[in-house]
Amino acid sequence: MDWLSTVQGILAATARMATPLLFASMGGLFSARSGHISMFLEGFMLIGAFLGFVGSATVGSAYVGALLALVGGVLISLVFAFFAITAKANQTLIGIGINIFALGITSYLVTVFYGFGNRPYNIDVFTNIRIPLLADIPIIGSLFNLNLFTYVAFLLVPIVWYVLYKTPAGLTIRAVGEHPKAVDTLGGNVIKIRYICIMIAGALAALGGAALSIGQMGQFMENITSGKGYIALAALIFGRFTPKGALIGVLIFGFADAVQMRLQTAGSVLPYQFLTMLPYVITIVALVLFARKSRASAPAALGKPYSRQS
Repeated sequence: MDWLSTVQGILAATARMATPLLFASMGGLFSARSGHISMFLEGFMLIGAFLGFVGSATVGSAYVGALLALVGGVLISLVFAFFAITAKANQTLIGIGINIFALGITSYLVTVFYGFGNRPYNIDVFTNIRIPLLADIPIIGSLFNLNLFTYVAFLLVPIVWYVLYKTPAGLTIRAVGEHPKAVDTLGGNVIKIRYICIMIAGALAALGGAALSIGQMGQFMENITSGKGYIALAALIFGRFTPKGALIGVLIFGFADAVQMRLQTAGSVLPYQFLTMLPYVITIVALVLFARKSRASAPAALGKPYSRQS
């Protein structure tokens, strides 16, 4: 039936669109829960998308591209960590600065080294992996014929929840975001924990970027993320800084994106510009509606530099 194929297509597209956002939001969750504003997600995703493309194009392996993206994400996260933690600079401004830097440097390097603008480039990508039996289930079967990035992204949600809420390490991370001085008094290393959390954020956000370039599009183009890092941050705020809430926020955006693509394909009478902006409008509305509750749920030390007392 035609309606069945439409539903299956929208479900699969929702999962695909949510994949990069899930990586970024789960990474941003570690940063936020340790007390740092995750404004840098857009830049980390751009760096990851570019390095994933470079690794795949150079070596001919999407797995090498993903590994290079992960390493690059960790390295660029150390830049943010130094300025935000060690130098105690304004976290929001440093995050925005990294986003601007990432946009400029990736646009420049891809043109210089590959000599093209937005022209497609033949690289190795992650192909769909069909899970036997599950892929044959009516309606939802399309969710089990996606690439490795998507499967890993959705598995991250329960893993991150377990780490943050069911392990001593997770308790320490949340304590650092709420009462860093208390953690320091009890012998915990607040600076070290915050560095590690930002490195995790960098690694996961960069993988989210790689999911775009070598998991979905098979190329790199200028500003390939198109604000998805900010959407991931919005999902965190919408979800009240919890894995489950962030997942719901990401799925709302992914669904809206999937619907607008389906409408464009079906030849909707609405201008394509309106359809393209629809997911972002929904995100803004959700933020406005839930901003007050999110502020109440934010870690108490979010955005506040910490100086170890002697």
